Amino acid sequence: METRKIPVLCYWNGCIKDGPDGPFYEGSSPRVIRVERKISLPKLLDDLHRVTGFEKGKFKIDVIGRYPSIVQQPVVKYIRLPVVDDSSLETMLEVPTYHFSINNVEFYLEVTPVVFDQGDAPRKRPRQEDDDANDLSDSVPKQWALAHDDSGLRFGIMETNLIFTIYGFINYLPITTCVLLIFDHLAELFISQRGRLSESLKSGDKYAQHVMTKLGEEKGKTYDALPLDNTGERFQVADGNNKIYVVHRIDRVCSCGMWQLYKYPCSHVLAVCRRLNIDFLQYVNDYYNTERSLRVYAAKFNPVPGWFSEWSEASETPRLFPPSPTRLDCAPSSSSVPCIRQVKHEI
Repeated sequence: METRKIPVLCYWNGCIKDGPDGPFYEGSSPRVIRVERKISLPKLLDDLHRVTGFEKGKFKIDVIGRYPSIVQQPVVKYIRLPVVDDSSLETMLEVPTYHFSINNVEFYLEVTPVVFDQGDAPRKRPRQEDDDANDLSDSVPKQWALAHDDSGLRFGIMETNLIFTIYGFINYLPITTCVLLIFDHLAELFISQRGRLSESLKSGDKYAQHVMTKLGEEKGKTYDALPLDNTGERFQVADGNNKIYVVHRIDRVCSCGMWQLYKYPCSHVLAVCRRLNIDFLQYVNDYYNTERSLRVYAAKFNPVPGWFSEWSEASETPRLFPPSPTRLDCAPSSSSVPCIRQVKHEI
């Protein structure tokens, strides 16, 4: 069976402007390409690099979709919908399916050169290094590239450097001291979190407390939700600042991006649930389930010996000493900081 292809009008080398009916493109004629209904965003970007002639790696292409937010013939209103993942791409490509008066999809391409810092400039790598990189990309892409995280395991998080924010002392304290401090903090955190979650579970709380608190805050916002079709799946939500967002219930996508990032409903989704009179908790990811969270903190910590003399000696490991000071003598001074020789004598 032949896969249905969607005609896509691609604009670049111009600028996006806003008119009475929403955004439009000025300054260039479109290039028409046909793409598969279920194409992935990385594959589409590869095709766009080939069609536009902008070399991949040297230029970055951002895709802005012209999405119909109101379709009530003869009036059609559009909004900008950034295409940032497979879900938002699918939302754009399904437009002709839901609106028979619209025969194609429009993409506005914003092309910017990739700027490298001096230390990040591309270098010619040995063939062996290229082979190793290819082996890695073929083996475990989901473990090292967010673009391959199709199942959402990493929740849109790019880095794991939060430890430097939580434990700022890592930048200036000795590593042994840092390990002991972090260990003690984690041991106390596991105990307190385990107790807090146990109480929440006894109280019948289904999800984590901070999620329920956030949802309670968002529920207080009253937005207008307007259905975009007869299926009850897609809605247009207008907030108090006259900004328009599109919510797709089945795909769990909101054009604000918060639902996809945090995996629990944003205020726009809550407005849709309020209109449909349905339970919004069904859209909270099981990641925040209280029982699952309790199992995360079920581990127990074994105490670490507090004195270095009690630590087992590493075998076949050379003992490292700090470099010898180049100056042992210091002139008399009224400063309260002792000189190196003074410290040596006192020790």
